[in-house]
Amino acid sequence: MDKQKKANTQYICNMYSSLRIAVVFALLTLLTACGSGGGDTTPPVTDQDALNGNNTLGNNLVGDNPMDDDPMEDNQPNNFPPEYETPFGVVACSAEDTKLRVDFDMRDYYIFYDQVPQLNLADYDTPESLIRDLRVAPDEFSFVDDAEERTELVDNGGTRGFGFVLRRTQDDVVRAKEILLGSPADDQGMLRGDELLRINGTPFVELSEEQLDAAFDPENAPIILTIRTGDEAPREVSVDFAEYVWQTAGPATRFTATDLPTVGYLPIRRFLETTEAEIDQALSFLTSDIGFDELIVDLRYNPGGRTHVARHIASVVGGSAVANEVFLLRTWNDKYAANNEADFFDTVDMPLNLPRVFVLVTEASSSASEVFINALEPYIDVVVVGGVTSGKPFTSNTREYCGKAINAMRSVRTNAVGVSVAGGIQPDCNIVDRWETAANNVSDPLLDGALSLISSNTCPVPMQADATMRTKNRKDLVYSDPELFVSEE
Repeated sequence: MDKQKKANTQYICNMYSSLRIAVVFALLTLLTACGSGGGDTTPPVTDQDALNGNNTLGNNLVGDNPMDDDPMEDNQPNNFPPEYETPFGVVACSAEDTKLRVDFDMRDYYIFYDQVPQLNLADYDTPESLIRDLRVAPDEFSFVDDAEERTELVDNGGTRGFGFVLRRTQDDVVRAKEILLGSPADDQGMLRGDELLRINGTPFVELSEEQLDAAFDPENAPIILTIRTGDEAPREVSVDFAEYVWQTAGPATRFTATDLPTVGYLPIRRFLETTEAEIDQALSFLTSDIGFDELIVDLRYNPGGRTHVARHIASVVGGSAVANEVFLLRTWNDKYAANNEADFFDTVDMPLNLPRVFVLVTEASSSASEVFINALEPYIDVVVVGGVTSGKPFTSNTREYCGKAINAMRSVRTNAVGVSVAGGIQPDCNIVDRWETAANNVSDPLLDGALSLISSNTCPVPMQADATMRTKNRKDLVYSDPELFVSEE
């Protein structure tokens, strides 16, 4: 299998420059056909299994026999980035202007530019709402947000909020699903799994939706929560809504037991510019003293971010097996086919050279998190534990305009052997996520699943839905700080 993977990879490397346009058409044919509402311009479906998301991780979306490179003479590549000029009579940086700019981008370098619907821009108050209706299925990811807030988060890890995510568990108890490291909630000692009893002195069950919205309004902060950790006595915490620096990787944990090799555990919540140093610090801890034999990377709530940071940890994990090999292939629309490129793994100073890695995921695992898994697949054994991932095969790169960050999906990416994550990555061990305990606790279902695979090569019986468990039709989110998504330069 390793020889075959190596051969496939070398084939892609050797043939990539002559097959770029073939890759464009093959990928766009598949992905635009997947649920697209684009009308007559939608190409015919050529791979129904891949279209339906069946065995996604094993399907070669490029195809075994790519077409010859035969570009049209009148299909010359355009220069990127395109130049936008505010139309005569429109006030620069006005709401009208920013909406025109979003519409311009979506009809130019956007991966499905030729299927973008014609809309009356006057019907939309903001560029954020406009871009959602300009998107073409299967794209659910193009977005617009605040440029200053995005830059502060990406470059410095700076964000703001309470720092907790509160959700109903399967038994209808409201618990902290996540506590962000460095946040006000973290400073107050809140822990994942803490049960919420009262808000500002009122039992949670007695509060209406309107009262909850008022309680979590930043203008009314701080908020007084009565919480309980495990079987401990209830306690009150006062949590402010404030700016803070978010630690997105770590802390690392090492597990040892008589029936286990030494296992390292590393959670990564987002891939920011600051995350790389945090990853290196965590891995330095894990490799110190007794070191570790197996590694679990927890990406269960990681929606992505900087691809080069995901490439860094993938390069460290794979070591000599991946050094200078193809990390991923990016394919643009036909107007920008000259920008098609291969991205390569790094050569790192202290590689782990692991033959396999375990990765914890849920439906919230997306983008660069999926890239980490998919890029390593041709070279080492990647064991995926949890649920089906988001399935984002696209890359976006922020273009800032008048204080807005425009993130239109502008390329399709696959791994070295042409495999996309469209439809989501299927887990090797399917387990439902729960949050009654800390994620680094052996009682956590996803972590327990990975440890079971390591110790006995068995996946625990999947947790099945029952009458008390969450469903897609039920609102289980009580509160979460607003998400700031990160582009992937």
